[in-house]
Amino acid sequence: MAVEMIPVESSNIQGVGYDEEAEVFYVTFHSGSRYCYGGVSRAIHEAFMAAPSKGKFFHASIKGRFPFEKLGGGTDAR
Repeated sequence: MAVEMIPVESSNIQGVGYDEEAEVFYVTFHSGSRYCYGGVSRAIHEAFMAAPSKGKFFHASIKGRFPFEKLGGGTDAR
């Protein structure tokens, strides 16, 4: 199943997607890097989408808190 990527307003994050059944959060950065984070609940995804600063929320609540896999692109490390 392909996950729809939704553009977001952020200086660092280009877009995100979410697979509710698998609880996988997908993120694409402006650098072109793409990652998926496992075990992200629907509540966390909804809070991310509602956050006034997507980058701050990502760094405080997702990065370093969930297992991730780099899917390709870019050169930045998450």
